[in-house]
Amino acid sequence: MEFKHIPVLFNESIEALDIKPDGIYVDGRSSIESEMITHISNLNRQKRQEVLSYLDIAIRKNTEPSSANYIAFRNGVYNVETDEFSG
Repeated sequence: MEFKHIPVLFNESIEALDIKPDGIYVDGRSSIESEMITHISNLNRQKRQEVLSYLDIAIRKNTEPSSANYIAFRNGVYNVETDEFSG
């Protein structure tokens, strides 16, 4: 008999995160987990860890590493290295 794990609420959790293909994301696991607790309060720690693991894989698979010199703001991007803001 083959063991197959079926995650409960996994799809709902991923959909609730509203991931944008062209979004800018950083490794802020604690911030992401905090938002999950706020918006999807019925997820236990194990399910939150499952979502975070999925995000790690999805991000690594779909994005190229970029410079950590940029900070994204709603009205533009700040370059820490050159002290320039473009918006």
